[in-house]
Amino acid sequence: MSVAVIAPSMPVSPNGQAISAVEYVNRLSVEEREEVLFALIKELIEVHGGGHGLISIDREGESLGYLVPPKAAAERYKRFMEELPPEVRESLLEPLPPGFSFDDVLSEEELQKLIDETHES
Repeated sequence: MSVAVIAPSMPVSPNGQAISAVEYVNRLSVEEREEVLFALIKELIEVHGGGHGLISIDREGESLGYLVPPKAAAERYKRFMEELPPEVRESLLEPLPPGFSFDDVLSEEELQKLIDETHES
C-alpha cells in the first residue's frame, strides 16, 4: 500500500487530500489573488533577466500576449526615440494642445474606413 506524503506547505482540502496550487489560489479572495498575481509577476520578471526584455505569456499553445516590464518599456522607448529624425522626435515631445480630448481621436476602424474611402475616390 502506498501512502501519499504531503509536504507541510502543500495546501490540503478539508478531507486532508492535497489540492493543486491553482485550486488553492481559486479559493482565495479577489484581494488575496491579486497579491499572489503581483508576487508571481515580480518573480517572473526576475527569472527573465530582471525585466530588460519582453516576456511571452503563453502555455500549451494559448497566448495571453506579452508582459512589458517597466525597464523594458523605458529601454525600448529610449531606443525608439533615438532612431527617429530630430524633427519627428521634437514633434512627439510637444505637449498636447489645451482642450485636447482623446474622444476626438479616430478609432482604428474609423481610420481604416477613411483610408479606404480616400483610395476609392
